[in-house]
Amino acid sequence: MKKDKALILAASGTGKTIAAQKCENVVDLERMKYAFIIDTNLYGKLSIEEQKNLISGWLLKPEKYPSGSIIWNPECPENYIKAISNELDCGNTVLIPFIPRVYNLVLENFANDTRKILVLPEKDSFEEYKNRYIKRGNDENFIKVRESELHELAELFENAKGFEKIVLGKGKYLTEELVSRGICKCKK
Repeated sequence: MKKDKALILAASGTGKTIAAQKCENVVDLERMKYAFIIDTNLYGKLSIEEQKNLISGWLLKPEKYPSGSIIWNPECPENYIKAISNELDCGNTVLIPFIPRVYNLVLENFANDTRKILVLPEKDSFEEYKNRYIKRGNDENFIKVRESELHELAELFENAKGFEKIVLGKGKYLTEELVSRGICKCKK
């Protein structure tokens, strides 16, 4: 199978992390690592889901958090663009979150010669995804942020030009779609 690198923007809960673990030449670049600086003296070492919960709470009500305990990384988005570009240059398929800010970053920074794919769950599947979030340990703040993005993501998806589009059906995950479409193959 030919290495088929792509830049894939997939909605939260679609299975980016699992796809990166199961598929060859696929990396999951979580934006938070590049976009935020979290005071580890105050919060300690957090898992990725704990970081998502913390940042979602901060995004909803920053006044509830100690000043300077979470800040936007001044090196972002340049550091994120560079990380994505480096992985693509290595021939990897890159999974990133499909959120409005990242979508716009991709439009502004990645040429037409980059294969770009949007992944969104089918309409009316938020309850299924809410259960996925809860199962992996996301809190109410995280769920509120994801729910607030639904209409904007659907509109971006519908109007996107220059992107391939994948709608994940109920009960489906990203790995099976990537493999069935020949974008990647599972590790042995």
